[in-house]
Amino acid sequence: DIRYVSAYNNNLMFYSDLQNNRVCSVIGNGETRFDYKNDDKLKGAAGLILDESKNVYVCEKGANVIHVLSKSGILIRKIEVCSNPTALSVSKNKKKLCIVGGGRHVTNMADIYISL
Repeated sequence: DIRYVSAYNNNLMFYSDLQNNRVCSVIGNGETRFDYKNDDKLKGAAGLILDESKNVYVCEKGANVIHVLSKSGILIRKIEVCSNPTALSVSKNKKKLCIVGGGRHVTNMADIYISL
C-alpha cells in the first residue's frame, strides 16, 4: 500500500509501504537500491521526506517516532514525536520539521527544531 513518494531526481526515488512496513529506494530503471523492512524496526511506514544529504525521514505511524535513514537505507537515529505521525515537511531554512499526526478525530501538529 504505497502512499508516500519522494524523489531526489529522475534517477532516485523513495517510497513508504504502509501495509508491508517498509521503505524502499529505487533508481530510474526500477532497480531496488534498498528495502528497509524489519518488524522490529518499522511498523506502519507513512509520510517521508528527503534532506539535502539524501537522508530519508519516515513517520512510523502508531509508534510516535520518525526514523532517519541514510541514503543507503541504514538507520541513523530515531526521533520521538507527537502521537501517530503520518506526514512531515521541512522548513525553508532547513532547521525545523513540521510533523502532522493524530487519530480519527484528533490532529496534532508539532514543530521540531533539529539539525538536518
